[in-house]
Amino acid sequence: MPAPSNQDATTALDLGTLPTTGSQDVRFGGTTFTVWYKYTANAGEVVATFFFFGDLAAYTPTISVFLGPAAAPVPYLFGIAAINRAVQIPLTAGVTYYIRIATGPTPDPAILSFDTRLAPNETFPAGSLIVPEAGGDRLFPLAIMSAVDGDDYNVLGFRSPWADTTGGDILATGVILVYGAVAGELQIYDRDLVLGSVLSFAPGGVPIIRAQRTGGHFYVGETNNGGVATIRTVSTALALGPTFSFPTVSLSAFAVNADDSIAYFSGQFGASQRHVERWDLVTDLALSDLAGDHGAFFPQSMLVLADNTIAVLYMSGTVAEIIVYNPNGTIVGTYNLGAVYTATSNPTLGFALDDPNSFWIGINYSTPNGQSRYANIKASDGAILADIDQQNYTSGGYEGPQTATPIAFFGPSGCSGHNVMAILPTECPGETGPPRDDGTPYTPTDPAACPGPGDTGAARDDGIAYTP
Repeated sequence: MPAPSNQDATTALDLGTLPTTGSQDVRFGGTTFTVWYKYTANAGEVVATFFFFGDLAAYTPTISVFLGPAAAPVPYLFGIAAINRAVQIPLTAGVTYYIRIATGPTPDPAILSFDTRLAPNETFPAGSLIVPEAGGDRLFPLAIMSAVDGDDYNVLGFRSPWADTTGGDILATGVILVYGAVAGELQIYDRDLVLGSVLSFAPGGVPIIRAQRTGGHFYVGETNNGGVATIRTVSTALALGPTFSFPTVSLSAFAVNADDSIAYFSGQFGASQRHVERWDLVTDLALSDLAGDHGAFFPQSMLVLADNTIAVLYMSGTVAEIIVYNPNGTIVGTYNLGAVYTATSNPTLGFALDDPNSFWIGINYSTPNGQSRYANIKASDGAILADIDQQNYTSGGYEGPQTATPIAFFGPSGCSGHNVMAILPTECPGETGPPRDDGTPYTPTDPAACPGPGDTGAARDDGIAYTP
């Protein structure tokens, strides 16, 4: 066979229309060659996975993605690369992506196989899970995943661009607040996952964001904000409210009750800061603790559910345990999850569609297979109502071991930090209670299909247009 014709970006072979599969012999005359392929994205395409594979014996090429010009290609998104594994990248219509498959040693034989696919773009139902990537600001996509029990490795689609983020939460209306770390911004997204307002924000440490779902606003917690931990309200218009300072430097977790009167919080370091403490947000004074020490465990994440019970995720090394408390400190239930090895990411709690009946936990198992698990837990007894596994793609790279048959071609991030793990609502703001202009209440037949803010296009069940 002749030497490969596609030895640089200017001669890259065009993958054409995805999906596509094929193979190429990249060895000639005693040399194993580096080869190039390219793909030009079309309108409506959000994410593609390029899986180029050698073998598990000697030919283990490195796959890297570049942008043009072809004469001088530049690394895409900080240098997306993987060794003998798939890479998942966000797409922009009209842009050509160049994929370099570089050889290290000179194995013989060297047969390169490839399987390239476009991500699905399905309609996602209410209750779907969303998980972002903490990469460069609004570059890596948000993964939208099935929340159906046992529906493993099923990514419904992606949204791009999306903020890089290590903190965020969602209101019952579907409005989402996140912190974009690279841009240094608080960012609002609507229930259609479209970016709205942004606000420059310089936190004292990595912020924790919690939704006050009854009041329709958020709280942002900061570590070491002027030497103390603080929280403050943030409206959906990104107006910042008053700051409350706690007698601790660090802040590992916090949440606020339904009427904005009590904040529950904990630091992470030091025995006295392992308590679940309470703060009166009306008088701005400390209250007695909700709970004292829980052995060697420290609070990692908190939720106040719709019935004002408080779910606290505790960690001790790699062991996770959840305790649900009544507001008076008595225990509803203690649920030990066992060892959850999370070397690169801490578990987080998220609201469920049927709040307060249940809540979600997101766990990143960084080893041995680079996967994450999302479990829906019943608050009253700890029963697992749904359990979903996903294959991680972190900074674009497949996290599982090298294999000719990847367990999934698309997946969420397994990046470091607090992955947002949220639930989309069943209906848009205000559509079940507010009356029409003529005073008639409006209740749509299909709440999940209602339009976004404003509702100027929706029709009542009798066909009359609704404009609040």
